[in-house]
Amino acid sequence: MKNRFIKANPKDIEHSSFAGYLQASYKDLVACFGEPNDRTKDGPWQSYDWKVRAEWTWKSTARRDRAVITIYDYKETQPVDEVTLWHVGLKGSAKRLREFMTKNRANLIRLPKSLVNLG
Repeated sequence: MKNRFIKANPKDIEHSSFAGYLQASYKDLVACFGEPNDRTKDGPWQSYDWKVRAEWTWKSTARRDRAVITIYDYKETQPVDEVTLWHVGLKGSAKRLREFMTKNRANLIRLPKSLVNLG
C-alpha cells in the first residue's frame, strides 16, 4: 500500500513532540493545507493550556514507519494570521516527516528549501 497523509484526529496527536520549525505565512499554509484546527474554541480540538491556537494535523497510512505530523503555533503572542515561524511536531517516523515536507514544499510556493529546519 502506498503511503498517503490523511487528517489526524485529536487522539492521534497525543504524545507527539517538537521536531523542528517551518517558516511560512499563515496565508500560505491555509492555501496549501486549508484552514487549521481552531484550538481556541470549545470542542474536540480545544487546547486546555492555551499554548496552541491553530494546528494542522496529519497521519500517514503506511503499514510500516507510521507517523503523525503537526504544524502549530506555540506560545505565540501576535495574531495567528501574522505568525511566520511555526512549530512542527512528530510522533513516529522521521522518514515520513521528510517525505511529507518534500511532497508539500512545492505547494508552499514562497517557502525556500533552506527555510525548512527539521532538527
